[in-house]
Amino acid sequence: MAIHPFTIQVAQSTLDDLRSRLARTRWPDEVEGAGWDDEFHLHNGLWDYADEAGNREIYEPLADELRRQQGMFKRARRPQTGEVNVGERQESEAA
Repeated sequence: MAIHPFTIQVAQSTLDDLRSRLARTRWPDEVEGAGWDDEFHLHNGLWDYADEAGNREIYEPLADELRRQQGMFKRARRPQTGEVNVGERQESEAA
């Protein structure tokens, strides 16, 4: 698929309105404890912070949720029934 340049037309009044709205936007303050200055620990993914030896443990609450959702997807597949699963199309539809 080739990439082709294109041009869009946007009215100046629309751009002016957007600039005005952005200028009036009230942005949120920084989340408390989000900095690196203290010992406040924020989990932000599946793997926890590394300890002194460089080892990282799995953050169990998120791992448990991922396991739960994985089980839901496995139960939804039911390949032996021949049923179409959510988000899948039959061979005849794909052609």
